[in-house]
Amino acid sequence: MTKVLIIDEDPAIQDGYKIGLEKRGFIVSQAFDGPSGIEKAQTESPDAILLDIMMPGTDGLEVLQNLKENEKTRKIPVMIITNFGREEYIKKALDLGIKEFILKHRATPDEVSDKIKQALA
Repeated sequence: MTKVLIIDEDPAIQDGYKIGLEKRGFIVSQAFDGPSGIEKAQTESPDAILLDIMMPGTDGLEVLQNLKENEKTRKIPVMIITNFGREEYIKKALDLGIKEFILKHRATPDEVSDKIKQALA
């Protein structure tokens, strides 16, 4: 079973994707801020991470940088899932090695599931 960690401060977004992904056979864990997301990534070793950019405190790009600098989490595919498609965010995230940049308001759970499978293929 594929384990996915969702790091996003919005419980409604989290629950929507969690339910949708679990219906498609994924095991989903959740973190609601950057520091707890980093900790869960290190302790749970998920197969993939869905990461929001705009979070209070430690933003998603800082979390991504931390994940890519850490030996234990460096190789986990990270997909940014956000409502902010600004060029500078996309460029920095791509430079840091994300697998996919997904806009929340356009992505269904089926599409996100497919993108996770593609990232792991």
